[in-house]
Amino acid sequence: MAASPGLIRAFQAVAGIVALLVFVQAILAGQFTYNEEDLKDVHEMLANVVFLFAAGQLVLAWLTRESWRYKMVIWCAIILALTAAQIGLGYGGRDEPDVAAIHIPVGVFLFSLTSIVAMLAVMDERAKEALKGA
Repeated sequence: MAASPGLIRAFQAVAGIVALLVFVQAILAGQFTYNEEDLKDVHEMLANVVFLFAAGQLVLAWLTRESWRYKMVIWCAIILALTAAQIGLGYGGRDEPDVAAIHIPVGVFLFSLTSIVAMLAVMDERAKEALKGA
C-alpha cells in the first residue's frame, strides 16, 4: 500500500522544519556565547521542541516508508538519537567543558544531516511519483 500524498507532504514539511529549527539553534548558540546570556534558556527550550519535531519526523518517515524504501526511517532515527544526545550533552556541558566541546561538532553534524534529509525528502523520485497524482 502506497503512502498517501498528504502524509508524504507532511513528512516533507516536518523535515524542513526540523532542519530550520536546528539552524535556529546554531544561531542562538552563537548569540548567547558571545552576547546574550539570556538566550541560553531559549536555546534550551527550543531543544525540546526540536526533539518533539524529530520524533514526529520519525513517525511520518515510518508511515511513508514505502515511498522512501526505509532509508528515511533510518536517517530520522539517527536524527532523533542525535537530538537526544545533544540535549544530554548540552546539560552535561554546563559543568564539564569537555562535554561542551563535543556538543558543538555534534550540532554541526546534526544540522548537516537534517538538511540532507529535508533535501532528499523533496527530491526523492519515488516521493515525486507518489505526489504526481495528488
